[in-house]
Amino acid sequence: MTTLRDELLAIAQRLELAIDFPPAVLAEVEALVRAPGIDDPSLVDRTALPLVTIDGETSKDLDQALHVGREGDGYLISYAIADASHYVKPKSALFEEAMRRGATYYFPGWSVPMLPRALSEGLVSLNPEGPRRALLFVHRLDSQGELISTTLERARVHSKAKLSFGGVQRFVDGADPTHRGA
Repeated sequence: MTTLRDELLAIAQRLELAIDFPPAVLAEVEALVRAPGIDDPSLVDRTALPLVTIDGETSKDLDQALHVGREGDGYLISYAIADASHYVKPKSALFEEAMRRGATYYFPGWSVPMLPRALSEGLVSLNPEGPRRALLFVHRLDSQGELISTTLERARVHSKAKLSFGGVQRFVDGADPTHRGA
């Protein structure tokens, strides 16, 4: 009996999407997982910043996190992007494979990732399971929401929660004031 997953795999094969990663890529990923660079002294420590991710309920590759707060009569917006560039170095097998794939391809309930899941859903992902490397944009806005300044830093961050689009919308709408967007 053909399953939905079998049919999705057949579609991926017709599109010439590689499901498996070459051994050289997997070896590089194993080395990165063993030495992730989270303790790099050049990173600014922003692990106390209460960043959260907002994504789909089942998303695992969380590449963005956000914190919005007050600063005086203005606002401070911190926006973190997962620092995949630290791990995916030009001329590496991982880089070459990522360029060949070009993107993650999403199917119902399944995906063909651009990066091995140990990176895209693990080490690089801004999930709340531990500190991660990120590019952190810090925007200062005045009381009218006009941009005053932006700084960019390579930082160590620790997302405090994985929120969902629907949960955040319910919170904003006041439908679930105790849920806090989760």
